[in-house]
Amino acid sequence: MDQDEVKRGVSRPLLIIVILVFALLFTGLGISLSRGPITAWDVDLSAALHGLNIPFVTHLMLFVTWTGEPIAAALTILLVLVFWLRSQRRRAILFAVCVGGAALANEGLKRLFTRTRPDLFPPLAREIGFSFPSGHTTTAAALYGLSAILLYRSGHRASAVILVLWVLLVGTSRIYLAVHWPSDVLGSLLFSASWLLAVFTLDDFSLRRREASPQKER
Repeated sequence: MDQDEVKRGVSRPLLIIVILVFALLFTGLGISLSRGPITAWDVDLSAALHGLNIPFVTHLMLFVTWTGEPIAAALTILLVLVFWLRSQRRRAILFAVCVGGAALANEGLKRLFTRTRPDLFPPLAREIGFSFPSGHTTTAAALYGLSAILLYRSGHRASAVILVLWVLLVGTSRIYLAVHWPSDVLGSLLFSASWLLAVFTLDDFSLRRREASPQKER
């Protein structure tokens, strides 16, 4: 473990192990859901959240889910443009790859697992397409999760925690609105965690190599 890794508290081999664990858990969950019936905990948790169905909570959840998409997509485009115009191109590419790549991969995964959306209750939002994994949750986790990592490393830990909690709230909103099963959201969190950590680790590794190089980045 080098000195930078000691300061940051996480070694690269450990990160790789965590990434693989998240990826394997996601794959196992996806395979089990595509081959088996709806699980009892999916039904029970969906019913419990549906029991909170009152107008105020519904309006709040509609706003929260809106911050997963399309707000997260719009914010990503804005951040990429701002970073690029400020000549922070590495940061711009990081956000574009992390969020854009996660969103594109999520669409491919939906078509791979072809899970239908919940039909326990009338949905409180209109959605089409397959259910697993949740695209809103994936996009929110990629954008706000990456932002949380950057904020945490710069010392803004309270803000980082708030962003992580917001990602969980976006996932909860998808279940409350009856457009996703809880396992859809869980799958999104597992996939997003593996994707986010993989992209961030590769970016961090590339940055360290450039810093160690005798030639400075132009």
